[in-house]
Amino acid sequence: LPPISQVAEALSTMNNSSLTPSNNESMKREFITEEELNEYKNNNDTNVVWDIGEAYLIGLYNIPFSKQKLAIWNFVLSFGELNSIVNKVLGFYGKACEEIKNSDFIKTIFSYILTVGNIMNGGSNQGQADGFNLDILPKLSSIKDNRNKTLLQYICTTMKEQTGRDYTNFKRNFENVKEAAMNIFNESQTILNTIKKGAKEASTAITAITIDYVFMKRAKDLVNKANTEIDKTAKKFEEVEKNCQALIKNFGYEEKDAKYNKIEEFFKLFNNFFEDVDRAMPKEELKKVYNRKHEVGTKIDECRSSLMNELKSGKVQLKKKV
Repeated sequence: LPPISQVAEALSTMNNSSLTPSNNESMKREFITEEELNEYKNNNDTNVVWDIGEAYLIGLYNIPFSKQKLAIWNFVLSFGELNSIVNKVLGFYGKACEEIKNSDFIKTIFSYILTVGNIMNGGSNQGQADGFNLDILPKLSSIKDNRNKTLLQYICTTMKEQTGRDYTNFKRNFENVKEAAMNIFNESQTILNTIKKGAKEASTAITAITIDYVFMKRAKDLVNKANTEIDKTAKKFEEVEKNCQALIKNFGYEEKDAKYNKIEEFFKLFNNFFEDVDRAMPKEELKKVYNRKHEVGTKIDECRSSLMNELKSGKVQLKKKV
């Protein structure tokens, strides 16, 4: 940690170059406790010699409003990164919803799944279904015929043959679904709550400080800007959550279902299905093409013509071998 004199100056001017986020976090975490403070006050005479660590914490405590300033600065330094993490995850979920809602691929393959299911259940009460529960998707790779070919392989092969389309790179259209499946949605809420708590503590600390105009001015400006960003992030969270849950309901799940309350589980279902489809889909065979710089026949013909012209002109004479 930097010397106390340097810390005092930094806490007065809010100089980022003097204190790193790590320095700030360490001092805030190790700030002197009430018990340690009482021991300090009871033994504060000229004969007491403190250890280096204890002397440093006492010196930090003696800086006016150091605890409040560290709380404010710690929030300011950590806010940007935490807010960015939340918005990045919300971006994944928002775009993942659009990828699923606007996908012609999903509509096509689901129509084939429904058709095959109705054929297999023909003659029963389930043979005239208008839809199916998405929980069946993982099972499509476990149902096999006597040639060990899965039902999903049959569906993918039939779909490809009948549509005449190449689905080799279809997963490129679902990059955000993959990202959403790897992030727990409610963790964004936890981080957002942490940010809100930090902003509240920083605002409270500001009202307690009565000196250091430079620090106070910068602190108020930064905390006010942070609160504005927090409001935007909170509104974005509510909007994304609402859109995701509406999509989940649209696919037949109810509010009591796990996939409604743990949104990432819904996207995991789709992402795992896409992985299964990628394995089951017939792959296009790459044709090896050999490109010559010159056609061999053309090159030989050109050389022969050039040689004949030179012989006729007398520029080149053939010598008889003796």
